[in-house]
Amino acid sequence: MKLSTPVAVLAHALLIGCAGGSDAVSREVVSIRHLSTAPIGALAVSDDSAYEFFDDHTLKKGSLTASEFAALREHTSRAALQSLYVYLETDPERCSAGGDAYLITSKSGTGCFVVANVSDAASRAHLEFLVDLFAQKSGVR
Repeated sequence: MKLSTPVAVLAHALLIGCAGGSDAVSREVVSIRHLSTAPIGALAVSDDSAYEFFDDHTLKKGSLTASEFAALREHTSRAALQSLYVYLETDPERCSAGGDAYLITSKSGTGCFVVANVSDAASRAHLEFLVDLFAQKSGVR
């Protein structure tokens, strides 16, 4: 599968999330997108621990390990997300142009987050976990 632009990657992410109708959306635990610098792509994880990572050139599918999935559940709990969503980036261009910005979609909504702007240690740990998971599944780490 060849996706030629960050916009195509984002569109593909939305299609994957919606492919199964409302069931697919309700099953998604989180999606993490990075649109400006390498690695550009999207990671979507469902409630059965399956994930898909896609970028301009590839589509990778797999399952999180039990420990990865348990950690993901902790970092995407209602309390964790509430503390993180306080730090939503207000500049809409930041996610498409900032190398340190990530677009996160969860049951709490969709928002752009800049790692350096998250000052609370616990909230930052939640975002850093998601960013690290994205990097691992992209093949960067």
